[in-house]
Amino acid sequence: MDSTKTIQTFFLVGYFLLGIIVHSLTARCIVLSSAPSVITHEECPMPSLEKEISKALDKYKINPENKAQIRRLIVLLSKTIPTYDCRRNYDKKPIPAWWLADDDSIANWFAFLLDRVKRDDELALKLLVQFYATSDGYFKEGLSYRLIEIFLSQPALVLECWTYMRVYREKITEFTVFLRPEDGARMVTVYHDLGAKNKDFKQQCDEIIEIVKKGQFR
Repeated sequence: MDSTKTIQTFFLVGYFLLGIIVHSLTARCIVLSSAPSVITHEECPMPSLEKEISKALDKYKINPENKAQIRRLIVLLSKTIPTYDCRRNYDKKPIPAWWLADDDSIANWFAFLLDRVKRDDELALKLLVQFYATSDGYFKEGLSYRLIEIFLSQPALVLECWTYMRVYREKITEFTVFLRPEDGARMVTVYHDLGAKNKDFKQQCDEIIEIVKKGQFR
């Protein structure tokens, strides 16, 4: 083999390996939708997706510290949010895929996400907010109380995620229906003090305070 062919072969192998590396890195990235409701005309993934999530959740419970299993669950759960061509017998319009899941399954999904949020998992909080933005009925009420707890007990995590959560601010305002006056006052104080201490988060704190006050006086 002459020197020209050797060089060509070297570059071809190099590009091939680079492609593998890029693919590997891309596969590790988790991208959550930044829109309140993504509508797609794809075929409804339920109930097969629900079964896949149940299996992944069982594997996670065996080793809750396994980061690969955690991220796999986050990815699978994120696939239940979009409005595919999913309908129940009485639905005239497509609904979010997760509405077709069994209530016990949904409760397990939320328990997983809430546990991850307690561990300051930003992706889990972002996904929980997506579920909240697409929920209604008793799921909306239950998640409202959980979000209130998170806003009060984990303000640092909320502020870190606020740039993403801001898209859902109109939906998030709905939890104020379940906000007790004393908790609303405490929330205002918490974010006012944080904004005063850290100017980098002042705008975010002001926006959260506005949400609380808007809810209290509507």
